[in-house]
Amino acid sequence: MFLGKDATDRTIKSLFLDLETVIHFLMDNIPGEIIQSLAKKMMPILSTRILEVWLDTAVPASLEDMVDYQKALALVADFAAKLKALQWPGADTFNDWVSNAPKIWLGKRRETTLDWTRNQLSLGNLPVCFLQFC
Repeated sequence: MFLGKDATDRTIKSLFLDLETVIHFLMDNIPGEIIQSLAKKMMPILSTRILEVWLDTAVPASLEDMVDYQKALALVADFAAKLKALQWPGADTFNDWVSNAPKIWLGKRRETTLDWTRNQLSLGNLPVCFLQFC
């Protein structure tokens, strides 16, 4: 049966479940010496892609979406723990992302605030008092 794009689950949770399935498949079907070499080459590229495409977009710009962010952090920490238990490389990258969550959120908040301010300036919507920091 063909599943269209509408049937695809595009959540962080489903991503990590799919990756765990792939990792277990590889570990069960490829000799150990080959799998470790493959994993060491594959995980830096895969980890970077996950961070840039999936996790960076999960960082909220405001406090309103903090509950979802905390859920994402828990999923990432759980995935990192599973990688470590499987002795699969990449856990440190995900643990670093979780431990740097406050710094990452603050950076996103600053970026959003600066974008808003630039937009308001370009539209001429900011009061003169704001521009003079009164």
